[in-house]
Amino acid sequence: MTAGDTHRLELLAAEAEKAATHLAQAVTQASITLASVTAQLGSLAAAVPGGAQSSSQSLGSQAPAAPAAGPHRVLLIVDVQLGLRTAHDPAYIRGLANAAVTYPGRVVTICGDGLSIAPQDMLPPGTPVLWKDRNDGGNEVYAWLVGAGLVQPGLVVEVCGMNTNACVRDTATGLGTRLRDEAGLAGCVRIVLSLCRDDNGTVGFVQELLP
Repeated sequence: MTAGDTHRLELLAAEAEKAATHLAQAVTQASITLASVTAQLGSLAAAVPGGAQSSSQSLGSQAPAAPAAGPHRVLLIVDVQLGLRTAHDPAYIRGLANAAVTYPGRVVTICGDGLSIAPQDMLPPGTPVLWKDRNDGGNEVYAWLVGAGLVQPGLVVEVCGMNTNACVRDTATGLGTRLRDEAGLAGCVRIVLSLCRDDNGTVGFVQELLP
């Protein structure tokens, strides 16, 4: 081995030693950084309930968010009584019964003649039956809505039945007035003309007249 070869080996050895020193310093710095991050994560986990679990476990253990509440819908059927001629129209009764069974909300009926209410099998099981002694059953329906916890923003009451220009109109108007004056809810009562009938013939009801 020549003197030149020896010198080159010494230079290589010095470079290797320097590289080893730099590597050791980098490993030391990385260890310090990792320890710091671990400590911070530990502090964060202690501050959050269940934080000792992994992120995936924490998310998986949480209950799913409840869906946003939609409007409270009520179908109000007025005076479907055997004492009225229209109550003997099979096609109308079938249509009304189908609407009640498939309605996406609560169904309630109110009648003024307890002795001649139409057959109850047209209504969903457990349908409340309210009674009134005059055309306007708004007070009775309002009291039921309050008891059921439905008098709140988003309430929609859809009114149908017989007769359109008497009990249906008066009950819808009376209920709308109570909701507006006592609960501050306006425009939430609607008449569904397609599910209304009038023994007196022509229906001239105007929806915009409701409170």
